[in-house]
Amino acid sequence: MKQKSTIVLILITLLVTGAFVFNLINNRVPDIIGFFGSLNDNQKTQVTFDKEGKYILYIDGKEYDRGEYEKSTDHAYTLDSSNNNNGLIILTNRQNFLVISTLQNDPILLDKISDVPTFIE
Repeated sequence: MKQKSTIVLILITLLVTGAFVFNLINNRVPDIIGFFGSLNDNQKTQVTFDKEGKYILYIDGKEYDRGEYEKSTDHAYTLDSSNNNNGLIILTNRQNFLVISTLQNDPILLDKISDVPTFIE
């Protein structure tokens, strides 16, 4: 009897631990460093963020802007553009948004494509 209760206790512990780890993985906010992209009806928007605090914004595969980014809150970064296209990127566990009013009035929905910064020649 003691052996059965020990096995049940171990199985419950494993189940709870697995659920906790699954929840952590699915609810984690992506890191800013990497390559993000969006494909909408009008234009393809891509942006890469490197470890040195720099970013490059691409529209339809061509460089549109570049600058530096800085963390402003836990999940938001300000974009300091070299061409006065300043903006903001907001990262959440479900969706990521790029807001640059000189580019588009509505936020641009981005997906993280890669954890590695990718540069388009």
